[in-house]
Amino acid sequence: QIHFLGRKKHDDVLQELNKADLFILNSFYEGLPHVIIEAMLCNCPVIATDIPGTNEIAIHKQTALLCQKDNPKDLAEKIETLISNPETQTRLLNNAKLFIKDNFNWKITLKQLEKVLRNNG
Repeated sequence: QIHFLGRKKHDDVLQELNKADLFILNSFYEGLPHVIIEAMLCNCPVIATDIPGTNEIAIHKQTALLCQKDNPKDLAEKIETLISNPETQTRLLNNAKLFIKDNFNWKITLKQLEKVLRNNG
């Protein structure tokens, strides 16, 4: 079942992600989609389109499953794979949390910002 909930406040979105069986970001263009990070931290397995930006966080078969752009059959196969394999969901979520912890925290972010500022200053 799919429920279209309309526009939601950020806190409500996080509550919905905590209840969801999986999260799908099927888009043709993204920068660095924070919603994928949020879904992963809410224990929601992720399927996303294999496009730049997205595939920096959603790493195929490591932190998420990636589908081909503009390929509904591939997306459906990835959905079926995640729904029918709880062990795959658990493995992806565990990997995702470690990836986020190691790459998206204040200490690392501040180091990266400092490096950028020093190189441009």
